[in-house]
Amino acid sequence: MTAKRPPLFKVGPIRVRVVRGPHTQDSTRWYWRAEHYRDRVTRTLWTGWGTQQDALDEVVRLIYRHGMEPPDDLPIDARIMTVKELCEVWWAEYSERKDVTEKTLIARDSTGKRIRDALGDRALSSLDDAALARWRDKQLNRYASQTVRQSYELLKQIWRWGVKRKLLHRDCPEVTVRVTRARERYIPSKAEVEAVRKALDVRTKRHRYRRTRWAYYAYRVLAGTGMRVGACAALTWADLDETVPALNVVRGKSGSRQVVMPASLLTDLRAWRVESGRVGGRIWPVSAVDMGRILIVSHIAPSCAEAKVPRFTNHSLRNYVEQQMIVAGVPIDVVTVHMGHSPAVALRHYLRPTTVARRDAIQKAGLG
Repeated sequence: MTAKRPPLFKVGPIRVRVVRGPHTQDSTRWYWRAEHYRDRVTRTLWTGWGTQQDALDEVVRLIYRHGMEPPDDLPIDARIMTVKELCEVWWAEYSERKDVTEKTLIARDSTGKRIRDALGDRALSSLDDAALARWRDKQLNRYASQTVRQSYELLKQIWRWGVKRKLLHRDCPEVTVRVTRARERYIPSKAEVEAVRKALDVRTKRHRYRRTRWAYYAYRVLAGTGMRVGACAALTWADLDETVPALNVVRGKSGSRQVVMPASLLTDLRAWRVESGRVGGRIWPVSAVDMGRILIVSHIAPSCAEAKVPRFTNHSLRNYVEQQMIVAGVPIDVVTVHMGHSPAVALRHYLRPTTVARRDAIQKAGLG
């Protein structure tokens, strides 16, 4: 049975009609032509295969792209065509709110970037449950389940805002993101951190890994300051204050702050500047995602195996630095300023008493 040919339709000044079809493999897809008639001249703006909805979406893009006046009866979904455009309109309003802290703005901006990177060019009209499920599966291959859950929750928040502003007329597609409980992160001892440093130094000097020699110096920064890997990856040479010495985190997860570092680390960074020839601009030749992946998979994990210590991650070094400072008797307010979070977070997530400390506590209490 021959599929019924879709009728000609108009969207504002553009006329859209079927030229041929249907497609041999999909009877819902036809070959469309969009024409603009002006001053007795007909100009073809677009041709291509698609369903009637595909043709409508493309024509609406043409209207906005060419600066034409959109008709009043333009479908609501088409007013903001892509997920990226919806996010940008939402962010323009959200970022101006006075009741939102800088920390929350930074977190929302970071989560929104993940959404835009993965779904930015996706047309809102084609974003359904199946498409969102495919996005979820790809994200789970790259990020922790909790991170993907945060992205989905923000997407729903942005979508509800769009419905409230009458930019969208349907609810956000539904998908289930199960948060798996991560195993407790191992916090290495000072001797273990040093053993892995030595193994990493030898490893990155081998000819095979010379191109990732930066990993050794990045490890030194993480182990010497407790900095987050994202903040570390974003560092530039202009952020290095050699008089303190310190590193200025311009836009980290918890805002801008100065991270003081040991003099030995300053010596290492100076050595890296000479060794790499990177005098200006960014200190490292990789992004935050690549830095974390390469450090853990290609260097820290193998170096842990070579040093015969339990495997740990770059964030374990952040736990390590904070625990060392607290055990050394550094006041909690100084620790939290250095690490960039609240005292409650430090005590809840970062301070984990060692076996030796617990044994000493039992002895001091005179139990038994």
